[in-house]
Amino acid sequence: MGRWNIGSWLAFPVFATVTALCLAPLAVLLAYSFFQVDFVAIVTDPTLKNYGRLAASATYRGLILKAFLSGLLVVAITAVIGHPVAYFIAKRVTVYKSALLTLLLVPLYTGDMVRIFAWRVLLGSEGVLNGFLLWIGAIDTPIQALLFSPVATHIVLTYNYLPFMVLGSGSPMRPSTAACWRRRPISAPAASRPSGGSRCR
Repeated sequence: MGRWNIGSWLAFPVFATVTALCLAPLAVLLAYSFFQVDFVAIVTDPTLKNYGRLAASATYRGLILKAFLSGLLVVAITAVIGHPVAYFIAKRVTVYKSALLTLLLVPLYTGDMVRIFAWRVLLGSEGVLNGFLLWIGAIDTPIQALLFSPVATHIVLTYNYLPFMVLGSGSPMRPSTAACWRRRPISAPAASRPSGGSRCR
């Protein structure tokens, strides 16, 4: 077996699955980005013309910049919410840690489309929030901007990626990391950085 221990064998199916279902399709997509389309036929002569048109188009540049800034905003929001939650689970919670982690992972048991449609039920023109505002007389007609707006987009993206930020930032599922966080005082993370302190010192 050599250096192949039980951990390597357990990780191999995951690595093979990710490679076959994620990395390989992305590699194919990257290869096709160098090809061109002649009516219905794909010209397989590699060229950079597609990227040239992309760089020359103000529309494409604007869309790419907008997507990049939107992604940065979602990362910032999930970090602001996720880091305190992860720190609380790792440092303060002992008895119900598994229950909280399970509740955190419950939304991931469904697909992206199911979660997005759930927000449509809440924010849609006939959704829960518009219905409540109409019932109390706060508005006369449904607010379409609740659903079809950048705010709704960022709310849904934050909801989708918040569990990954919580699990990735604090790693509360690993007992060693959780124990490390419980041993140090609350002020230690900020106080130890200038002196080169590690996560446990």
